[in-house]
Amino acid sequence: MTTPIPHTRLHPSLTIGPVELTVSSLKRSLEFYRQVLGLVVLEQAEGTATLGAGTRPLVLLTETSEAQSTPVTSAGLYHLALLLPTRADLARWVRHVAALGLHV
Repeated sequence: MTTPIPHTRLHPSLTIGPVELTVSSLKRSLEFYRQVLGLVVLEQAEGTATLGAGTRPLVLLTETSEAQSTPVTSAGLYHLALLLPTRADLARWVRHVAALGLHV
């Protein structure tokens, strides 16, 4: 028989920092996150870049030669969620992606 895990609540002031991703090509990744998702570069140094919305950092990219490229048929990153403020903002983003010729 297993012991039940006690229910705990996270503190209401808890925040989550930027997701950190290892990439094989910083240039290619920056192009995607800027052009497709609309993030802006907040900081950039040799082999790293922090992207975000406004002044809030959301993604930290680190380039390394050991990073494995995924096949073009692969989904790549499993999940990264960005919540848009309104449904109208989501509709604008969907039109933007469609104009780029991407399928979502």
